Formats: sequence, structure tokens, C-alpha cells
Amino acid sequence: MPPDKVHILLVDDRTDLISLFGDYLSTQKGYAVERVPSSREGIELLFARSYSLVISNDSSRDGSRLEAVASSRDIPLVRLKNERKRRGSSQFTLQAGDTIVVEDSHQRMEFPLQGSSSLPALFSDLGRNLTQLMKGRNARRDSEASFGHPYDVISSAPVPLSILTHPDISWMNEEMAHILGYSPSTMAGRPFHSILPREEDMRWFGELGRQSKGGAGWVQREVVLRKRDGAHVPIRLKMRKLAGKEGEDMYLCICEDIRCHQSLLELQRSFDQKVMEIESRYRAVFESMGAIVIRTDSDGNIVYCNPAAEMMFGFRSVDVAGSNVIGTLVPPGSQSARDFMTMLSGCSRNADESSVIAVEHALPGLRRACIAWKMVGVERDGVVPDIVCVGEDITDYSRPDSCGIRTDPWRTRLLKGTDIKRDVFDDVFSICVEISREGWEGKRVGTSFLVGDASSVMAKSQPLILNPFNSMENEMRYVGNPGNKTCIKNFAMLDGGFIIGGDGFIVASGRQFLPGDVPLALPAGYGTRHRSVAAMTVVTGAVGIVVSETGGRLTVFRDGQSVKSLIF
Repeated sequence: MPPDKVHILLVDDRTDLISLFGDYLSTQKGYAVERVPSSREGIELLFARSYSLVISNDSSRDGSRLEAVASSRDIPLVRLKNERKRRGSSQFTLQAGDTIVVEDSHQRMEFPLQGSSSLPALFSDLGRNLTQLMKGRNARRDSEASFGHPYDVISSAPVPLSILTHPDISWMNEEMAHILGYSPSTMAGRPFHSILPREEDMRWFGELGRQSKGGAGWVQREVVLRKRDGAHVPIRLKMRKLAGKEGEDMYLCICEDIRCHQSLLELQRSFDQKVMEIESRYRAVFESMGAIVIRTDSDGNIVYCNPAAEMMFGFRSVDVAGSNVIGTLVPPGSQSARDFMTMLSGCSRNADESSVIAVEHALPGLRRACIAWKMVGVERDGVVPDIVCVGEDITDYSRPDSCGIRTDPWRTRLLKGTDIKRDVFDDVFSICVEISREGWEGKRVGTSFLVGDASSVMAKSQPLILNPFNSMENEMRYVGNPGNKTCIKNFAMLDGGFIIGGDGFIVASGRQFLPGDVPLALPAGYGTRHRSVAAMTVVTGAVGIVVSETGGRLTVFRDGQSVKSLIF
């Protein structure tokens, strides 16, 4: 499906409502609709493809499973149903007087049906509602990526909040939407000055960037907001500029009810303090935060699992509370268990230490998934009683037989401006994952690869051994050939690294890389192999991949920076 469209998975229950609305969306620009006859088939597609939205009215057990799978993959599910109050009429037909209901996990909207002639207008309203829903969801993602704070912290704050991309509203929480009489998603994209009825307030807002700022960068003013019914609400507006995308002016907006100023001021101070704590301690974790969250004590005993973790592993938080992660998430005595406990122990000794490990989990239904875990200790009074484990499902479900690792979320950005083909990078990355996981004959193996810009890499390297690939015919040197995987694993035991062209042909192995004196800003713990490969990605247009012999860590470099780092 075209990438610029809203990709919709529609479970067609053969009712007039669902079927006709699906037909309507299929004729509209900006939508790509794929229909399935049952939730069971919908679940299979969710694991294989990416969608923007799921529409379903299935309340059966399969329908509940579909909703849970969509939630675990961060795909909103919208229910579209006819709540007819008259009895004796078929649920498959639409009649005048019916009430059409659209609801998701955050809101519910009702649309009365006047008759068959009003269907185009009804479907147009439903389409606009879906558009607003996607705007709100995209605004939430943009705000997380730009602002760096977790959505749950902001949305659960007990004060009215919104985020502006000046002059428009990007997102607002339930509290602020309730004050104005709207649902949060319907406000996304609206100019903020459209709810400012007084001309002097509009002028102040228009000159927001030039207003004098108080403590912590806040700008404040007592203004009047216009509600949906036209009534005016006096509030104190407090705004602070955020670190948005380049060229965007983003603001966090807090509304205080003037009638209860003192109590709200205390809440705002408490919120500021919590935000500052998050910024200073957990920013790195939250920026890469996935949907799976498990909190443990310092010994690895489970304290809490969020709904996404419950869905992924097939247990309830209350049932596994007090159980250890060893035996619950990973098998006792396994390498994964040892690595898991090593990192938990590291977090409990140092609250600022962040770790990452990629673990292959056995899931209900004989499924397997690879989850990348990040862990951080939560310090209180000088000790670390809690550890937050944040997991991201990085399984490539389109290649279930190979248990591959999903690279599409970051691969496009990584390869931009290089001569490396997508399939070539995936083949090399897959080989590195196997070397990192399995080593060679049970032993850890350290090696390195430079992919792309092969002529420049050859010019800045020298042989440590005779190049075994010189004698091979060109077509036999393609990295994707099945036989070359074993060949590469054999030569990985020798000194030096591999050079692979962007077209996928192996140029050489056993090369010593000579980038020269290149200043690097790499964290502590990277050895000579990592630093030479990182430097080569500065002086050439290549992408580097290093497998560490000591810890099984796989690191991808571009422009001298670590782009992705995983421990297997």
C-alpha cells in the first residue's frame, strides 16, 4: 500500500454499516482499506503488516484478541456500531432513527441517522472523525519524539495541559478538552487563537515568542477561553517553550482555574519537579520507550506489568507479582538469565546505569519473539529499591522461519545517502546477529564489517592475511548466497574485518582498517576494534557493524556514532 495513505484494516462483518463505510473509504483519497472477513484473519495480518488503524465491531473472543494484538503493536482500534433501540429489526440493515456510535479507548461519539439519503453526510462525518483521531495520534508521537517526555506522564497529570506547535494545537489532555467541551482528538490541528475570544489575548498570543519570561522559562497571562457552547472560562495560562523539531516553535501549555489558584499552583510545582526529575534521570530510557513495561525490585522480583506486557507474555500482573523474572520471562540457567541478572545487579548498584539486552522469548501459542530490554534503577534516599525494564518487540514477523530482527524502524535513516541496498544490509546484519548469538562452535567470536563505499574502505585498509575471496568468481561472492554464511563465520575467527560493497558482493576479509587520527566521542567501554570501525565511517561513506567477542554486543556505526547497540 502507498506509504502516504492511512492504512486501514477493516473486519467486514457483512452489516450494511461496516460494508458501506468500507466502500466509502475505498473511494476517498488518503485511505487504503484492506478487508478481512474475521478477526482471526485480522490478527494474522497484524503480525505480518503495518497498519495505521483497525476498524472492527467484533465482540467475540477473537475480537478481544484482535484488540489486544493491535494495542500491543500501538495500532488504535475503532469500533463502529449501530445501537438501535427498536426491537425486531435486523442488525444488518440501516434504518432512519438509528444511532451510529464510533468509539475507541479514549472517546465515544454518536451520529443519528435520518435516512438513507443522509448516508453520504454520515460517512463524511465518520471519515472526518477518523482523520482527527489519526491527527491526535500523530501529534502524540511527534510530541514524544520532539519533547522527549512520555505521553503517559503528561496525559495523566491532574491539570489541564496541551502542546502547541505555534500557532496550532498539536495535542491536549482530557482535563483541558473537558473544560472546553470537546473531545481531545477533535482539537488537533486547530489554531489556538480560535478559542481566544478577546482581541487583546489574541494579540498577546501572536507575540508569544517576544514575551518576557519568568522563572524556569514560563510565560503567563490571565486570559479567557471560549467553550464549545460559546461560554467564556477565565483561566491563568502558563506556557513554556519546548525543544521541538527544527523550524517549529513548540510550547507546553498549562491552564489554572483562577478560582482555585493556590491548590493548582501546588500541583503545577509538583508537576514541574517530576518533569525535571524525568529529564535528568530517565530521558534516555523514555526516548526509546516501547510498549512493554515491567517493574521489579533489586532482586528481580516482579512488582508490576503493564497491559502490553500481560498481552505479550500471556499472564496477569496480579498473578506474577512477587515471582522472579528468572523462570517467568527467561528460563533458569540460560545465558539470557545470567545476562538479565547481571544487568539488574548493575542497575541496583548504580541508578544512573542504563543497559540493553536482546532476549528471545517463548510466548503462548508456540510463538517466539525477540525483545530488546532497557533497564534503569529508580533511586530513593540513596538506594535503588525498584528497577524499570522497558521492552521493545524487535522481531521481524515477516520472516518467522529465521527469527529475524526488525530493522525497518531505523534502517531507512541509517542507509540514507549511502550506496547500500536494503536487502544487502539486512543480510549482513542477520549474519552478525547469528555470530553474536551463537559464536562459532559454542565460542564467542569478535569481528567487524564495513558495508558500502568499498573502494574508499579498501584504500584506507591493508591486508592481514591473503584475501580468500580473490579466487572466487564474482557471482559466488554475493553475501546473500547461503553458502557464504558459513564461509564468513569461518573467516570471522581470523584477525581483521570484512569489506562488503553496497551491491552485496564481498570484496575482502582479514583487513586492518587505517582511518588515521579521527576524533571520536564514543562512550567508555569500546575497544580498538570499535573505534577503528567507527572512525572508518567518518572518513568513508560506509556503515560499520562490530560484534564484540567479550560480551556478545552487536553495534552499528554511522558517521562515527553508535546507531544501534544490542546484547544477545
